Amino acid sequence: MKRAFNYTDRKKIPVGAVSVTVSQDIDGGIPTFDANLNGLTALGLDPTHRIFLEPYVVSTSMRFDCGLIGEPKLPGDRRLLDLDQGASIRFRVLVVDEGSDPCQIVAAGKVSAGDPDED
Repeated sequence: MKRAFNYTDRKKIPVGAVSVTVSQDIDGGIPTFDANLNGLTALGLDPTHRIFLEPYVVSTSMRFDCGLIGEPKLPGDRRLLDLDQGASIRFRVLVVDEGSDPCQIVAAGKVSAGDPDED
């Protein structure tokens, strides 16, 4: 039986709370993403906590500030310029309490772009 100890009291973001789609940019073939973050409000987190999306491929990653739990807002430039091309892109979702010292991750999860059954 596998046991997990959660000493940090970090919440797990369930599958389906966040959905992400990746598409190719028409001009240069650079992938871009779009996300639906509305499922995070149902988790009962503080509306002042900040949301970050981190797309990654193997060892390369980027970070996008997506606003607050109470007011999610995707950034204008969602091009995935710094990621390795050719492999599937996955996303980490982090909810951070910036008011604590040091900043604390209060919820985290992973999302695959596209089919939610793959997560």
